[in-house]
Amino acid sequence: MSARPAESSLSTGDDLYIGPTLLAPGAPENPGRIWGMMLGPLFAVFIACIVFFYVLFVPIAADGDSMLPSLRDGERILITRSYKSPTRGDVIIFDGHREDGSPVGMIKRVIALPGDTVEIREGIAYANGVPETTQSRILEKNGRGEGQQAFTVPDGHLFVLGDNRPISLDSRFIGPIPLSSVRGRAVFIMFPFDQFGKVE
Repeated sequence: MSARPAESSLSTGDDLYIGPTLLAPGAPENPGRIWGMMLGPLFAVFIACIVFFYVLFVPIAADGDSMLPSLRDGERILITRSYKSPTRGDVIIFDGHREDGSPVGMIKRVIALPGDTVEIREGIAYANGVPETTQSRILEKNGRGEGQQAFTVPDGHLFVLGDNRPISLDSRFIGPIPLSSVRGRAVFIMFPFDQFGKVE
């Protein structure tokens, strides 16, 4: 009696894909599956952008030259939405008024805090007898309103100045500003790209 060879359990007439191997890397990825894998990260980036630009920060455009050379007219900057602890030297955005009384958003530098004694001598501001630490940012140290006698900043207010002292409409003329009028702090210049970086 002779033995008959066992028949193969695999058909030789059709190709059968059994998964990727070293010799057969496998079929191409399903485009629908790729899109499904990308959808999660894209959604996460979208949510992060919303939180960044509409919850934590807001982009605005600088208007005017009162903060030269720190900020230039037309620059796009990011400001914080929450700002409850002002510090001397910070650049802030607040709701102010023009000399004719009309409302306007203003960008200035914090010079003195509530309770500080502030004075201006030859264009340099002194808070409690200490000169401002950002003197290198001042475009001109003399000019419009270069001197001011010492006085104490009221509670709940800030004393602010523009870096371009000769043309800036600031606390020398509109008085100390209420803390409640502050919208946020300028933190970053986004455009133009040659000015890209932190607001100093």
